[in-house]
Amino acid sequence: MLLIHGHFYYVRISELVQYFFYKNVCFIFPQFLYQFFCGFSQQPLYDTAYLTLYNISFTSLPILLYSLMEQHVSSETLKRNPILYRDVAKNAHLRWHVFIYWTFLGVFDAVVFFFGAYFLFDNSTMTSNGQMFGNWTFGTLVFTVLVFTVTLKLALDTHH
Repeated sequence: MLLIHGHFYYVRISELVQYFFYKNVCFIFPQFLYQFFCGFSQQPLYDTAYLTLYNISFTSLPILLYSLMEQHVSSETLKRNPILYRDVAKNAHLRWHVFIYWTFLGVFDAVVFFFGAYFLFDNSTMTSNGQMFGNWTFGTLVFTVLVFTVTLKLALDTHH
């Protein structure tokens, strides 16, 4: 019983740590890119409410629920296949190459969020009354795509 719960605990905690790094890289890197386009004027990409609520409610609650309930394999499978404990004993889920993979995935996703919105909102994008979209609309689009994507990534990684 201890091996089963220890295995689940290790896998859940390693996923939680990796996902926290991933979601925060996805959140911060578009702000870094935005500074090149606003002349390093300290103009934030996101509204202050988004800055506050991103880690508190938008993305922390799903990973915390995932960390409490996820079972990537059943307990019966763990009992039948003790070789599955080898990854836990060797710390396979928290190695540098795994961390670098999640970091690069976060940077890649952030670049796609930012430049996807950037090319969507070129100079010809206007509202129905003839006004052009501003930086708050741009930031809201990037933020919305960001929240949906990091939550979808977690949902796709869920097994149970």
